[in-house]
This record gives sequence, structure tokens and C-alpha cells, in this order.
Amino acid sequence: MTKKIPYQVPAVDRTLDILEYLSKNQQASLTQIYQDLDLAKSTTYGILLTLENRGYIRKDVSGRFQLGLKLYELGTMALGHVDFVKEALPIMEDLAKKTGLTCNLGVLEGDAGVYIEKVDAPSPIRLNSWKGKRLALHCTALGKVLLAYKSLPEIVDALERIPLAANTEHTITDKETLLNELLQVRRKGYALDNQENEEDITCIAAPIFDHAGKTVAAVSLSGLTTWMTPEKISGLTEILIPACEAISKRIGG
Repeated sequence: MTKKIPYQVPAVDRTLDILEYLSKNQQASLTQIYQDLDLAKSTTYGILLTLENRGYIRKDVSGRFQLGLKLYELGTMALGHVDFVKEALPIMEDLAKKTGLTCNLGVLEGDAGVYIEKVDAPSPIRLNSWKGKRLALHCTALGKVLLAYKSLPEIVDALERIPLAANTEHTITDKETLLNELLQVRRKGYALDNQENEEDITCIAAPIFDHAGKTVAAVSLSGLTTWMTPEKISGLTEILIPACEAISKRIGG
């Protein structure tokens, strides 16, 4: 049962209790519902009948109630209205503040990534990224994450199309080596760009998932390579991955 608060409407409260009960129990009879929720049988029956008529629940052949597809329809519509940039920004600001690093948000667009939000580091150092700038998939941490979570056939196909240009002497230009790294990204849950896109700059990135488990974006932290030691990177993963998980939850992932 939910905690009572001022101005709560009892009938609505009971209706939501029933819906939440069915979400946890999948199927239940009238008797189970009114007894477990400590509701009057007549009240429970009236609510169930109304919800069934509106499509929010349905009754199977045995007479047990379960959630209806109307709830899925509304949930899908709600997710469509989520602005994940707006949801991500406060968490990105917190990441930049906690780490002292520049934080970028990127999405996949064709065979490249695009920066769609950026929070500069508190330090005077400004990195070469801005909203709207396109980024390579093979040599940036953001790009690797966006590519790594596609299906294996899609990854292989992309590696056939994408030119693996050497932006620095550290850039991976061999398809097999890059494929192996992308598989490691999926296993570890994050990607690293160690001076592969820009000299003296190291980045780490992790994915953001939507309600269907699809990677819709990635968040990266970027800083000077001299500061981004293996120990620092290990510590950053423990901050970045949970932050990306929090953003995913905000958008229904």
C-alpha cells in the first residue's frame, strides 16, 4: 500500500494500488486482489471492471486479471516525450564537477557520431569539441561505444565502410584489431581513446540505453593524458558507468 499524503484521492489511490499489484504478480483473482490489498470486495470488483472496460487490464480464460496493453501504449507514448539531453545534462554537470574533466554527450548519425551536449571542465583547459561537431567512430571513446553495441553483423559491415584514418600515431587502423577492441568494450561496459583522436588527450565513454535496451547515446569524460593514468581511469569507470545507468533509468532504460 502507498503512504497516505494530504489531498490524496482514495479511489484513485486504490486503483493505482491494484495496477501496481498486478505489475508485481502478473495474474491474480478478484479474491487475491481484495484480500492482499485489504480492500472491500465490491470496491475492488468495481475498479477491476472499469479498468477492464478501458483496456488497462484484461481477464484470462480462468477469470484471473492481468495488465492490459493500454498501459504499454501509454508507457511507449511517455517515453517518446522524454528529452534525454535534458535528462542527461544535470548528471553530466555533476560528472564534470566531480572529476574536473570535460563531459560530452554523443549520438550515432549514419557512419559517424555527433556531439549533442557538452559540459566544460572547471579547469581553464578547453578541449576541441562542440555541440554539432561530428566525430569518428573508430578513434574516439564515444564513437567506439556507439559502434560496439550494435549487432556483430552491423559492426562488421560498418568496419567495411568506415575509413580507418590515422588521426594520430596511436589510432587503430586495422579492422581486426578494432573489432576485437569493440568486443572488449561490450564486455567491460566502457571504451577508451588513448590519444587516438588527438595527441595528449585521453577519453573514456560509456553507453546510455533506452527502454528497449538499445544504445541511444554515450557519455564521455576527456582530459590530458598526463593526468589520465591507468589508476585514474579505473576510478573514473566507477563514476561514469553508474552515471550513465542513472541517465538510462531517467529515459526508461
